[in-house]
Amino acid sequence: MINAGRADCSSGLSRVAILWDPTSGLVQRDAVKQAASSMKFELDIFEARRSSEFEKAFSDAEQHGIKAMIILSSPLIPGNAMIEFTSFNE
Repeated sequence: MINAGRADCSSGLSRVAILWDPTSGLVQRDAVKQAASSMKFELDIFEARRSSEFEKAFSDAEQHGIKAMIILSSPLIPGNAMIEFTSFNE
């Protein structure tokens, strides 16, 4: 839980991941990197430039032990990407 700019890590969370479309630019990615750094979280970045790359990104995330992922907005990443990741991890 994030409260007033401070992370409550009582759940043991120390690592976060994002799914990022590099063609969408660096603004969102850099903002998440800065936030993760300020909260002392490790950040894993998985790239997908098109929907056909989701399966590899999700497989790579699973191999790294990722259980949750922030999906940054992009015209190439549809809203159902989260559903696909959830289904992939079941």
